[in-house]
Amino acid sequence: MRKLTHRLSREDFQFALDEAQRVLKGRPLNPEAKYLETYARGGLAYVAGKDGVASATLVEAFTELKRRKKRESRPIGSFLLRPDGTSGQPNAWQLALGYGDARGEVMGLIEKDLAANPRSVRALKARAQLRRMQGLDEPQPN
Repeated sequence: MRKLTHRLSREDFQFALDEAQRVLKGRPLNPEAKYLETYARGGLAYVAGKDGVASATLVEAFTELKRRKKRESRPIGSFLLRPDGTSGQPNAWQLALGYGDARGEVMGLIEKDLAANPRSVRALKARAQLRRMQGLDEPQPN
């Protein structure tokens, strides 16, 4: 994942939704636009505090990417996939990370999970990934 220049916001999700719907008007079967529409709807639900809707929508968007074998599914997929290969509903930090930490709570949620389970490989990887996204683990020049 690349470094974010800003935390995602309601405006970002609304822009994505508007653009996806614009594309879908001309090409209703466009798979990328359908994915973006689904993801943006979930993002809007997430910033509005509707975590149940946001969670189901994130799984729906991920499942669509996974079914089409898109590489874009890998970052969040590594957290949503269970060891048996199925995907499940995300926990609180997975949901926050899946929507680009739009509410600014993901690091605290990961740390809370690690306090309860310090050896959680998923949470450790998520914390490392988040730190890279935020530019906190960049190599120092010699």
